[in-house]
Amino acid sequence: MPSRQSLFPSPDPQEIKAARARYNLTQSKSAQMVCAARRTWQCWEAGVPMPPGLWELYNLKAVISMEIVSDLLKIPSPLAGRWLKLIKIPLKSEMPQIPIESNP
Repeated sequence: MPSRQSLFPSPDPQEIKAARARYNLTQSKSAQMVCAARRTWQCWEAGVPMPPGLWELYNLKAVISMEIVSDLLKIPSPLAGRWLKLIKIPLKSEMPQIPIESNP
């Protein structure tokens, strides 16, 4: 039986850096998303193996965050900012700019 590690390999440091750049997040914000210290994130970007489960969690939270923020920007809501803080998703000012399509 193959080991669990071989089924779900750790990402390489370049992959981690590229994802963080793609999501336009700092090392601190990225670490916060997976409940890790900034120094731990730095170690992962330097070559220490990142647990595959945390890699998957990071990507899921980053994509979902972008989609939620995009949806909330389309529908103005006075509670949007408080809701985003409550679930610990970076606010609009901390997220990459997402073009919003308008209906002609």
